[in-house]
Amino acid sequence: MKEPNEELYRWLLGELGLARYETSSPLLLSEGEKKRLCLAMVLMHQPRHGILLDEPTLGQDDRHRVLLGNMASALAQAGRVVVVATHDLAWAAHYATQMVVLHEGRIIANGSPSMLLRDPSLWQHVHLRVPEWIWEPIG
Repeated sequence: MKEPNEELYRWLLGELGLARYETSSPLLLSEGEKKRLCLAMVLMHQPRHGILLDEPTLGQDDRHRVLLGNMASALAQAGRVVVVATHDLAWAAHYATQMVVLHEGRIIANGSPSMLLRDPSLWQHVHLRVPEWIWEPIG
């Protein structure tokens, strides 16, 4: 970036747990750290409309899953569109406001996570079972 926002940069490093890696090569980071670094890079550009996150919880411990959920929620509350592609149904149950279920390349359902995740026929159709623990708090 030509003129990065130093305050935002420092905040993102701290908030995303990346400060200790500031001088490290991204190649040495774990999968979860790389995901958070990519998010920081996108947020440094201060996207006006929103962001798309692809499997953001992959490689994250519970603390960072909560952090990412809170950050996604804050962006949405600030009027940004946040689209998340994930297989992490527990995370979606806690942080998504709308869910779209895909099967064989088609949308087969959409609605609130609480409605869709409690529909056993939907999950039977896609050959999955949604466990009860999905509603337990994360972290």
